[in-house]
Amino acid sequence: MKPIFEEEKLFFEKKTGIKIPNNCWRNGTKIYLNSSNKELLIRFKIEDNIIKIVKNNIYKFEKNIVAVRDKKQVKVLHNYTLEEEISLNKNRLIFLENRSVSKSLKFIKKYRYHEKRLAHSGGKDSDVLFYIFVNKILPLLKNKDYKIDFNNTTNDTAQTYLHIKELPNDKLNIHNPQKGIIEWITEDKNYFLPCVTNRNCCSNYKEGRMKDYLDKDKKYLLILGMRRDESPDRSKYDYDLNKSMGEKNNVPENWKRFLPILEWTDIDIWLYILMNNIKVNHMYKLGYNRCGCLICPFQSDYIDLLTQYFYPFQWSRWMKIVEKNYEVCSVGSNLKWSLKEWLEGRWKQGKSQIYEITKLKMTKERIQKVMKLLGISEELAKKYFKKECFCCGKKLNPEEIGMSLKVAGQEKGFSNVADEDYLCKKCYCDKYNIDKKTFKNKVFKYRKDKCSLF
Repeated sequence: MKPIFEEEKLFFEKKTGIKIPNNCWRNGTKIYLNSSNKELLIRFKIEDNIIKIVKNNIYKFEKNIVAVRDKKQVKVLHNYTLEEEISLNKNRLIFLENRSVSKSLKFIKKYRYHEKRLAHSGGKDSDVLFYIFVNKILPLLKNKDYKIDFNNTTNDTAQTYLHIKELPNDKLNIHNPQKGIIEWITEDKNYFLPCVTNRNCCSNYKEGRMKDYLDKDKKYLLILGMRRDESPDRSKYDYDLNKSMGEKNNVPENWKRFLPILEWTDIDIWLYILMNNIKVNHMYKLGYNRCGCLICPFQSDYIDLLTQYFYPFQWSRWMKIVEKNYEVCSVGSNLKWSLKEWLEGRWKQGKSQIYEITKLKMTKERIQKVMKLLGISEELAKKYFKKECFCCGKKLNPEEIGMSLKVAGQEKGFSNVADEDYLCKKCYCDKYNIDKKTFKNKVFKYRKDKCSLF
């Protein structure tokens, strides 16, 4: 949830032809009147790179009065100014600030001999963290030494770099990688793209970078801007991040990690920024929810539209890489997507079209689609829907189903394939005493031999 600033407002109105009131807030593909009055104004979706309106509840508006359609009636609402919203939430914001300060002081004093390092991404959470630390916490400490770390992913925007350069130069450490992300993908990865299910770019350019420039034997107190509100995984975090991670802790024991703004929501962050007039990355004014990597498989289709509009060079360069990936990785034959579909966003998931179809309920139309894509019979096509591993119960993907059918079909004939013949990759490898790399190579070979099961 973020406020819609003037530049995003103009972008949305230009793309849709629909005027929206001032001081609206957007959450994904839904636009609300205010953060305090979460009245839905507009719901939209992205199709073929176009914003299509699903629902428009705006009847009319002027100044701070908005009339919205409520079923068959019209409801008149007050459109709060940002100043009014700050006033309504001021007590909560002060409470959150005080709690962040008190918990931080306690943790810092506990590890007073550790070197303080603030991580800064160039985003709003880092800005709030930095503001609180410098203006509220640091004056109360005897030892005022600290450093700021920014990991240059080379996939950031000029606005992010300019924003980072505004931090105190004597405290700031910009960590540049040996190779930029574009060169890494095209040269080292041979155009194998990061996707939702395989995103090792983060470990190379973000979280994993600390181990490259920090001394593993030194005592550090890493102060980070993560929040529970950001994701289901982070909802389980504690102020003491090392404690939250438990056995999965991936830093040396003498590195302590603390999360001062853990319990803040997006709305809290934005109202606190507005209340204290904290300068933020200009990308937020354009409509971006976050200011990390510009192009990322986790970005929404709406954010991709913003990138195409505001950063056409970067977008065009990336699309050329996606097109080359389609060719080099044989996406058409392996994953069954057309080049147009791949360029329009299927690259983000990295899943085959068969997977996308068979994860849904089996219908006659979907069976026929699988038959056409694989060139197989109706009987075989039905076997790709909702299959589970006989041993562990895991839902099988099309590759695992193909391997199960390949083995059992050769032994028994396809009409006699039974439930116990369906195995996931792990159980298949255990049964036939092979490793996962061999499994992958077998799939690759069968595809190369144009086996219709793959």
